[in-house]
Amino acid sequence: MPGHFAYCVSVGGLWMLTRSVGVELGPHGICVVNIDCGAVATPINEATMNEATMNDPAKMKARDAAIPLGWMASPQDIAEVVVFLGCEQGGYMTATTVFLDGGMQGRVCL
Repeated sequence: MPGHFAYCVSVGGLWMLTRSVGVELGPHGICVVNIDCGAVATPINEATMNEATMNDPAKMKARDAAIPLGWMASPQDIAEVVVFLGCEQGGYMTATTVFLDGGMQGRVCL
């Protein structure tokens, strides 16, 4: 992501912090999971993205095409994963990052 050096470094730091703290706290029964979200339809994202694409169908199509699933996540999409991680069924996950990005992370690898 050209021009986003500080952001990229901080995200990488969070991934490693999650791994390290999860390993350290695991023996105490404490799970640590980072949730790395892509585009989420929150008021700030909708305002920014809609302003950039307003009245331009080609830009809206390009925005949605950047997300392999073709749409931004809703806050509910993220909340459902958080609830899962807080339940017994998610209790074996630790020292990892869950990517909720509609496949955007996979595009980086292509």
